[in-house]
Amino acid sequence: MLVLTRKEDEKIILDVGDIEIIICVCKMSRHRVQIGIDAPLEVRIQRQEIHKMKERK
Repeated sequence: MLVLTRKEDEKIILDVGDIEIIICVCKMSRHRVQIGIDAPLEVRIQRQEIHKMKERK
């Protein structure tokens, strides 16, 4: 796993073939980080707990 350090309003860009996904640290507080993800509609984005619930069904 690659671990990166980012400050508020900084971004990470993922290039997956011809798809570009941008991840932004939108807001940080003491115990939470709010992130924004900009990706094409065909890229499914789920929180881990939702993904695991769907796998069990």
